[in-house]
Amino acid sequence: MDCGTSYPEEFLSIDIANLNERIGVEVDGPAHFITVLDDESEHDGFIKSHAEGKGGTAKMMGNKMGWEFVTNGRRQVNGPTALKHRLLCHLGWCIVHVPFWEWRALRGDSESENLYCRDLLDEVI
Repeated sequence: MDCGTSYPEEFLSIDIANLNERIGVEVDGPAHFITVLDDESEHDGFIKSHAEGKGGTAKMMGNKMGWEFVTNGRRQVNGPTALKHRLLCHLGWCIVHVPFWEWRALRGDSESENLYCRDLLDEVI
């Protein structure tokens, strides 16, 4: 195997792709994200919310005591999704993302969905 050989781009999949213009649309469901559970960290790495007792609460879960984390609602792209995006951009693709919560907010309204898609593509075309 020659390590200097460039590999074909076919090893990456794109949900919706315009091959000629190298524009891709990735429909990112819940598995593409992690939810950030903690607030910003102090400079020494200690999490402020834990120091203030806001990281969650102890509660009964069935017959055991458990911990229910408090989320601040921030979502962050997970590692594999971020890597795929970087690789595609490096290969000359312009990738736009449709996060699941934005699509769900349209509630299946065809007109809203069409407008959303047009606005998204207008940003890159």
